[in-house]
Amino acid sequence: MAMQRATGFAPREITALVNQPVVRQHAGDAAFLWRQRDRATGDPRFALPDLAALDARVDAHLQGLHVAGSSGWSACVEQLQRGPGGAVFALGAVAFASADRSCMRAALAAAQSSPALLDELIAALAWLDWDTVAAPLGLLLRARTPVHRLVGLAACALHRRLPGPALSAALGDEDPILRARALRACGELRHHATADRVRDALGDGCEVARFWAAWSLTLLGAPDGLPLLCKFAESPGRFSVPALEMALRNLPPAQAREHVRSLARRDGLARLAVIATGVVGDPVAVPWLIERMDSAALARLAGDAFAAITGADLGYLDLTGPALADTGDPDAADLAGSRYEASLEWPSSTLVARWWQQHRRRFAAGTRHLCGRPLDAGSALGALARGRQPRRRAAVIELARLSPQWVPLELRAPARRQLRALQSWTS
Repeated sequence: MAMQRATGFAPREITALVNQPVVRQHAGDAAFLWRQRDRATGDPRFALPDLAALDARVDAHLQGLHVAGSSGWSACVEQLQRGPGGAVFALGAVAFASADRSCMRAALAAAQSSPALLDELIAALAWLDWDTVAAPLGLLLRARTPVHRLVGLAACALHRRLPGPALSAALGDEDPILRARALRACGELRHHATADRVRDALGDGCEVARFWAAWSLTLLGAPDGLPLLCKFAESPGRFSVPALEMALRNLPPAQAREHVRSLARRDGLARLAVIATGVVGDPVAVPWLIERMDSAALARLAGDAFAAITGADLGYLDLTGPALADTGDPDAADLAGSRYEASLEWPSSTLVARWWQQHRRRFAAGTRHLCGRPLDAGSALGALARGRQPRRRAAVIELARLSPQWVPLELRAPARRQLRALQSWTS
C-alpha cells in the first residue's frame, strides 16, 4: 500500500498566519481605550500614574495591530466602518507608524469629515514617537491643503516641537481655523519671537483666533491679552473657564481677587465666581465656599475649589455627603464640562466646615495656595508630578508664569513622555 504524503505547513506559512478575530479585537479595543484615555486627561479623578496604566493598554493593542501588518490595517478600516469613535486614532497610529503613504493618505481622508475625527488623527500623531512622525509631519506642513497644514502644525505643537517657517506662514493664513491653531501654538511653544504678531491678532475677525491670541500672549509674558481674557471669562461659553484660569493666574493678586468679587456680585455668574475662587487660591475665601456647598448648583464646584486650595481629598477624608436635589437653577449651566462636574464628589458642608475649623491655622490668609501648599515653583512642580489632572493643569500655568522660558508640559501627551520631562526637571 502506497504511503500517503504527509501534509502540514512550511515554517514561513506558520509565521504568516494571522488570527483575524484577535486582530479585529485589537482594533476595537484600541479605539475604545483611546476614547477612555482621552476623557481621562480632563477627569478630576485621574493622575499621571492612572494615565500611564491606560497608556499601556492602548499601546498593547496598537502593537498587536502593527505586528499584524496589512491585516491590522484592514481591521482598523473595518472598525471605522462600524463606528468612528476612536477608530481614526487607531487608523492614524497604524498608518503613520507603518510609513505607508497610501495608508497615511487614507487616514487623512477619513479624518476630514468632522473636527472631532481630525482631533483623533492629530492625537495619533502626537502619540507616536517624534522620530516616527517627523518626516511625514514635514510633508504635511508644506502641503497645499490647509487642513493638512493644520494637522502638521497641531501635531508639532503637541510634541512641543517648533514647526519652522510653517508657523509664521500659518499666522497669516486666510483659513481662520489654521490661523487660530497657529496662535495657540505660539503660546504652547513659548515662541517669544512671535509676540508682536500674536498681539496684532487680538483684533482678529475670528473669535477663536482672538481667544488664542490673548491666551498665548499671556503665556508669552505680555499683559496685553489680559483684558480680552477677562472679557471671555465673564461670558459663559466654551472659553470662559480656560480664560478665567489663564487670566486670574497672571493678574496681580489684588486685581485677581477684585475680579472674583465682581463675578460674585453679578447675576448669573455665581458658578464662575466659585471656580475663580479656587483659581485664586486664597484661604480667606474658604468659609464662603463652604456656604456655597448647600446649593445644588454650586456644591460640587465649591468642593472642587476647596480641594484645590487646601489639598483635601473629599472622598478619602470622608467629607462627602448625599447628592443635593436639583433646584432647576437657570444659572446651573455646566461651565466646567458635563463629564468634569459629574465626576466631582458631593461635599458635606457640615463635615467640611468641621475639617476647616481643625486645620485652618495651617493656611495663611492672603497667600495663594495650590494643593494645600503656598504657591511657588516647588509646590507647583509637586502638583504637576503628583496631582490629579485639574491641579496639574493649574500647575502648568503657574510654572509658566514663574519661569518665562519654560515650555509648558502637554498634559495629554503619553505618560512616558511626561515622566521623562518631569525627571529631567527634578534631577
